[in-house]
Amino acid sequence: MITNKDTNKEITENKNAEAALRSILVEQFEIADDLIKPETSLEEDLGLDSLQQVELLDTIKKKFNIFISRREELKTYGQLVNKFILAYQG
Repeated sequence: MITNKDTNKEITENKNAEAALRSILVEQFEIADDLIKPETSLEEDLGLDSLQQVELLDTIKKKFNIFISRREELKTYGQLVNKFILAYQG
């Protein structure tokens, strides 16, 4: 049974994960915060080429000790956040 306390903890963790990834994109890649939305394409909308996407995944690995394979389908920011959360919880 999920209590409100458990649900709030999960929501907080998800928001923290999203904020952490957003922070990397803003600080490391100088992407405007208002451009970052779940449906935003990493390549087409944010302009991250394949090398920059590898750099992003490397930063995630170094900062959070979370490995996300480049082979994963990561076309949008939302997919990246979901993979990050799954890897964090798993």
